[in-house]
Amino acid sequence: MALTGYLGSNLIGSFVWYGWGLGLMGVWNGAAMNLFVFAGLPVLSALWLAVFRFGPVDWVWRCISYGRLQPIVGARRMS
Repeated sequence: MALTGYLGSNLIGSFVWYGWGLGLMGVWNGAAMNLFVFAGLPVLSALWLAVFRFGPVDWVWRCISYGRLQPIVGARRMS
């Protein structure tokens, strides 16, 4: 889920801060948005990993690396 989270946070940040997204956000609104993303992504990641083994981008990367489809459904149990 690390690659998915990294790319997701960069995509959100690019959308918010640069001209192809919202682009007009002030400093205080941006700080609030950063805190929301910083707190929200781990929660969404935990919910995703409760059902799936990998993040979506991580799964695609793993399938390409191994040259075959990898099982994605079925959370790993941490002991």
